[in-house]
Amino acid sequence: MEAHSYRLFVRGIEFYAYHGCSPEEQEIGHRYTMDLDLRVAGDGNHRDDLDATIDYGMLAALASSVATKDKHRLMEFVAQRIADAILLSDERVRVCTVTLAKVKPPIPMIAADAGVSVTVNR
Repeated sequence: MEAHSYRLFVRGIEFYAYHGCSPEEQEIGHRYTMDLDLRVAGDGNHRDDLDATIDYGMLAALASSVATKDKHRLMEFVAQRIADAILLSDERVRVCTVTLAKVKPPIPMIAADAGVSVTVNR
């Protein structure tokens, strides 16, 4: 890992999308939550300058845009697409973990959420 690195995260991003295996999920949609956790190479933790880091508002907007653009069957696939887009957005991102959860999933018991985490390394 580079001499200077730090962790950057955004938690609890909420959005509505149309992912799922059943036709109903793709028609009606669901509420999702998402967490982003990145290992960033650079000296943003040593300089008080926005240009020295990655704007977490931009990250959240990018991730939400990817998550809501198309309909997919698997959350694993959606999380991978989000992680790939984040790595492409800035070469300083060394590791990206996307945690994606469907709120109150359609399963035969009560669950607060169900989801996946995908980690991509540069």
